[in-house]
Amino acid sequence: MDGSMAVIIVLGVITLIAGGIMCLLGFLIFGKYLTQQKRCTSRAIGEVVGYTLTIYSSVLRYPIVKFTAEDGNEYKVQGPEYRMHSRVTVAGPFVKHNGFNVKENDEKQTIMITSGNLSGEVEYRYGENPLAKRYPIGTQLEVFYDPAAPKKGYVKRYCDKRFMFWLFQGTAAFIVIVNVVVMIIAYGM
Repeated sequence: MDGSMAVIIVLGVITLIAGGIMCLLGFLIFGKYLTQQKRCTSRAIGEVVGYTLTIYSSVLRYPIVKFTAEDGNEYKVQGPEYRMHSRVTVAGPFVKHNGFNVKENDEKQTIMITSGNLSGEVEYRYGENPLAKRYPIGTQLEVFYDPAAPKKGYVKRYCDKRFMFWLFQGTAAFIVIVNVVVMIIAYGM
């Protein structure tokens, strides 16, 4: 085996590992969305008790909702979630950047954040969490949960992120297939 073949084998192994990691991440992060809507058959009224530490799209911190399940225990879930966050910054010589505006679309499960405008009128100042104003602490929200695993619930409405699961799995499959094809071509030479 010459040096170039060893490099191809090492790169092939690294690529296979990358595909495996991508597949595993897809399952761990987005696998719940495959069964969540069917399994979450119980409902409860929950109360917003705080906000996530994770900041989405540089300004959003999801509400944390505490609820009591049928088994009498209290659980916490975060939400409502969104399929997509969009962040748009308007630029120009007369544009004022003193905050941002937020448009939420529950039907499409999206939220759009726009910073900068000509009038200078903004809904939120920088540093504010818009979801904290929409869902202040103490707000009552409906929680849908799986009676067998109440921690795997969702708030207000189901957020369909199955496409992300399939995106991860498709990318992993593509990486592995390309790797196998390259290895076959390399060994065929």
